[in-house]
Amino acid sequence: MTSFTVIAAGTEVTSQQWLLLAAAVLAGFIFMRMIRRTTPSDGTPRQYRREIEAAAGQQAAIRHDLEAILIELDKLSRDVGGQIETRFARLERIIADADKRIAALRILLDAAKSAGATLNVQDPTVPSGATPAPANPSDAAPATVESRTRRIYELADQGMTAAQIARQLDQHAGEVELILNLRDATGGRGWPGR
Repeated sequence: MTSFTVIAAGTEVTSQQWLLLAAAVLAGFIFMRMIRRTTPSDGTPRQYRREIEAAAGQQAAIRHDLEAILIELDKLSRDVGGQIETRFARLERIIADADKRIAALRILLDAAKSAGATLNVQDPTVPSGATPAPANPSDAAPATVESRTRRIYELADQGMTAAQIARQLDQHAGEVELILNLRDATGGRGWPGR
């Protein structure tokens, strides 16, 4: 508004007009520069080729980075898979060892029961206060340990295997093996201490 008042007063009209014209031209020039930067370049084939080569170079760099990442992920997955397989194999060995120990404990427990030894251990499958039912009908009236052991020795001396003896006497194969192993360990005297 001041420029119009100054023009009306008649002081330096031409210099102000020149300043306004220069400001308008400068604003137009700046506006054209901004438009030129946002629009594609002059469109020469050489410029397009440079832009295409630059884009192809960027794509190649991205592809190379992705391949490197995939290689790292593959290596990591193999390492993790190997560790899992190692731990799984170790777990299987531990479970197999535990199963063997459980079987050996069951054999010893059955041998102790058949020997008439009383263990002050409550069977977890029988409620407290109840009398456990015999697992095998032959356990209701067990033969003496010595007669059974003698019978196992006789059958073994005839050349029968522990499995065959166990089938014939309706005993656990592990118990028969234990009795025969004790015989071998004690030099044929049977149970230790006898």
